Amino acid sequence: MKDTFDDLFVEKDELNEEILKEILVGRIKMTSEGDIIFQKDFEPKTAILIYLLANKVFLTRKIREAETAGPKEIHHKTGVAEGTVKKYVRDMQKDRLLIGKNGKYFVPNHALSKVKKLVNEND
Repeated sequence: MKDTFDDLFVEKDELNEEILKEILVGRIKMTSEGDIIFQKDFEPKTAILIYLLANKVFLTRKIREAETAGPKEIHHKTGVAEGTVKKYVRDMQKDRLLIGKNGKYFVPNHALSKVKKLVNEND
C-alpha cells in the first residue's frame, strides 16, 4: 500500500537513470572503450560534473569498475587544469554535489536533480 509520504523518499544508492540520461544527452557521446566526447565546450565545473556522471553510465555498462576519479584523471579527460579541478571538487564537495573518498570523487545518486539544475543553468 502506498503511503502519503512515499514520494518524498529516495534510496541513497538508487540511480535515477532517466535524470542521468537527461543530463548527458546532447552534451556528450561515449565509446564502448570508455572514452567521452564532449559535444561542446563547457565551463570547468560543468565539464567536471558531466565527466563524473558519464562514469556512472560506464559503471552500469561494466566498462569501468568504479565511478570515482581523481583530479589528475579528470584533468586529462576534460582538459580542465588540474589546479582548477582541485578547487572545484573541493567546492562541490562542500555543496554536497560530490563525495570524496581517498582523493577520488563521484556524484552521489541523490544529488542528480541538483546537478541537473546546475548543468542546465550553465549550459
